Amino acid sequence: MENENSKLEELRAENERLKKKLKDARYLPFNLNVFKKALNNISDSVIILNTERTILFTNNSFNKTFRYHSDNIIGKHASIIYGDGLDRDKYEEIYRSIVNGGWEGKIYLKKKSGEELPVQLTANVIKNFNGNLDAIFAVAKDLTEQVKAENSLQEAKDKYANLFHELRNTIYESSPEGKLLDINPAGIKLFGYDSKEELMHVDIAKDLYVNPEDRGKLKAEIEKNGYIKNYEIKIKDKNGQYKVVLETSSTIRDSSGKIIAYQGILSDVTEDKKREELMNKYVADLAEVNMQLRNSEMELKKLNAEKDKFFSIIAHDLKSPFNSLLNLSEFLIEDISELSMEEVRSFSREINKAAQNVFDHIVNLLQWSQIKTGGLEQVVENVALASFVNNTIALIEGNAAKKDISVINDIDTRLFFKGDRNVINSVFLNLITNSIKFTKRGGQIRISADQNGDMITVMVMDNGIGISKDNLGKLFRIDEHFSTSGTSNEIGTGLGLILCKELIEKNDGEIWVKSEEGVGTTFFFTLPKGDI
Repeated sequence: MENENSKLEELRAENERLKKKLKDARYLPFNLNVFKKALNNISDSVIILNTERTILFTNNSFNKTFRYHSDNIIGKHASIIYGDGLDRDKYEEIYRSIVNGGWEGKIYLKKKSGEELPVQLTANVIKNFNGNLDAIFAVAKDLTEQVKAENSLQEAKDKYANLFHELRNTIYESSPEGKLLDINPAGIKLFGYDSKEELMHVDIAKDLYVNPEDRGKLKAEIEKNGYIKNYEIKIKDKNGQYKVVLETSSTIRDSSGKIIAYQGILSDVTEDKKREELMNKYVADLAEVNMQLRNSEMELKKLNAEKDKFFSIIAHDLKSPFNSLLNLSEFLIEDISELSMEEVRSFSREINKAAQNVFDHIVNLLQWSQIKTGGLEQVVENVALASFVNNTIALIEGNAAKKDISVINDIDTRLFFKGDRNVINSVFLNLITNSIKFTKRGGQIRISADQNGDMITVMVMDNGIGISKDNLGKLFRIDEHFSTSGTSNEIGTGLGLILCKELIEKNDGEIWVKSEEGVGTTFFFTLPKGDI
């Protein structure tokens, strides 16, 4: 019994000691002296309020941040630091939340200067041993730098969003599988679709590329280098219209390095390409015009040289027959009474030869001028060659008969040519006359023809005196005036073969010659084949 009483007394003594300890301010939970040093070492702002929201304590960080001295704020109501961004009702709502268990959130508090400061506020209650509200303990973390960063980020996002929507170039993001993940309004317009949603369902390679295999080539290039710049591709819009774009794009990879998307910019250069092609065409056309001008200039110089040479030949060659005409006619006038009839006939024949020579010169001159001035009008006909040659031979058979020369037409009657009758007749007349001139008495001239594809090759062959190798190169050239007397001293104009070449070429043919002195000469020329 005594032991129990002794224990009871000890418990009562301990209880008294505990009561004294509780009454000692040094052991109270809410003892500012205990926490002051620790709270002043906290980098965040700390403020302690009583139940009436009167400020009981602010730490050094609070005073520094909000520009207060403890003496100026202790005892003030908490509303002194309320921001203007929230009305009183909102602050009352926050206070009720704190009392009911605590509150945390972003809020603006006011500095002494009136400047508002963004903070992350965490507020809780301090209760006494009876469980009653004793004080409010709040920590405010300065969010100024965070808000600046968030604002900068938001500004960047806004700028990107604005750029994304307003940029005239196409901005896109696509998957490796060939589907669009995102595209801006410029891209929707470029591809001619009605909405972004519609475009999201297309197959990029099949529906947007002119050549679907180009998509694979582009992917290979991006994956090889990590990016591409100004890569030219041909695309098509919804209506099938072709366009040319320059693509600059890169890959998007996950943490393992796997490609999960492509993003890039498309610049429509279709009009630039059209202008470039048009400019290239203009340059090519200009080069062609310049070439034509140079050719025309060269041709004009050539024509002028030929004209000068031609007139020089005419002046030289006409002088001799005119002198003969003048001398013979003058002799007849003065001495006709003393001449016999046979002598008169002889003089008349010579006068006729001279006149015929002048006439031949004039005919050649007229034909040449018609060719060079474009005045030679051709009427292309389908002509039977054999009968045509017979008619030509009939015109000159008198000349051949004078030298007892036989002119043989060996042409197949089934051959027809296309050409102008008058032009080809002039060629035959010149060539046959030329053969008569250089074939001795009793000789032979043979005219034949072979068909070679779409052309007929005509041959005028004689067994005359032939032409030397040196003189062969002078034929058909106006810059090499070549004329010799015939086997009976016939005088030529020197222009017949030049005209033959011009006329044959006008009729889409060619002319050439083979000859051997003492054996004979063969002239070849081609004519377009006609229809039977």
